[in-house]
Amino acid sequence: MRRLKSAVIFTHMRPDGDTLGSAMALSRALFLLNIKNEVVNEGEIPEKFLFLDGMKQIRRAPTLDAEGYVCVDASDEARLGYAQASFLAGVRKGKVTVNIDHHVSNTRFCKYNFVRPRASNCENMAELISLLGVGPDRLIGTYLMVGMITDSGAFSHGDVNGDTFRAKMHPNR
Repeated sequence: MRRLKSAVIFTHMRPDGDTLGSAMALSRALFLLNIKNEVVNEGEIPEKFLFLDGMKQIRRAPTLDAEGYVCVDASDEARLGYAQASFLAGVRKGKVTVNIDHHVSNTRFCKYNFVRPRASNCENMAELISLLGVGPDRLIGTYLMVGMITDSGAFSHGDVNGDTFRAKMHPNR
């Protein structure tokens, strides 16, 4: 993803903390790498997440003619809701497609798929952001924590394990 000059980040319909946290953390990391990007969700962002910086800038449809289309926390294209049409139009135009997800039911619908079953997709995102070479950042950490807390039932679900608590970003890795 470091080679992309621009990206549209798609979240799933009826957004929860994990899809929003994943998307916004990635958006911030790309911003820090000087990669132009925007986050897209088909509908309204739940009010309980609007306290987070940047949530009001999420768009309903892409406005950026980006090189890459990245789907986060979506096991298949249908989870994108109305934004699926924009995503598929990008596929037809030859956009680089990336899927970052944690669901075992993922259909691996993109050219590049980073799918690892974990308690939250934000755990995957923390690893990927670290691999991009982006060091710890307060805002990224906040987004990731929101996703981990909401998707794991405040760390109470059965798929939470030691790795969930160790998920972190490593500087310059």
